[in-house]
Formats: sequence, structure tokens, C-alpha cells
Amino acid sequence: IMGLVFQKNIIKNAGNPSLLVRDIMQRDFKTIDESTEIVKVLELIGKEKHSFIPVTSGNKLLGAIDMVNISEFILLKTSSV
Repeated sequence: IMGLVFQKNIIKNAGNPSLLVRDIMQRDFKTIDESTEIVKVLELIGKEKHSFIPVTSGNKLLGAIDMVNISEFILLKTSSV
């Protein structure tokens, strides 16, 4: 993964629509391993103040998890208890 574009990057640069993705993407970001516990993901999202975190295995991108995914997971888990 070379970089990520977060909503804040787009909003910050909204006045210049001719910018390229590579010009606004954030190159310094955290990832999580697929075996990370949901609680740790919540902590990282809160700490990093991002809406999502890429999920990796080794150096391979598997996907991303966001607060909507986590909220749905928690809701399903608490409703089945």
C-alpha cells in the first residue's frame, strides 16, 4: 500500500480539484493484522482519528475495517446475548 486518502485529505484540498490522488494521499499510516482483536481496532481508530484502517496479512492487503463495520459487529454480538 503506497498511501491512503481519507475524507479529511479530500476536504482539505477541495479547493483544488485538479490535484491528483498521489498529491493528497497520506503515506504514513497504520495497518492491522487480520488476527487483531476488535477492541484493539477500536483503540487504534480512536488514537489515529481515522475512519478506517487497512487490514493486512504480512505485506498483503486483505481489506479495510471501519467504524460502521465495528458498530454492526458489536450490535450483532450484544443482541445475540
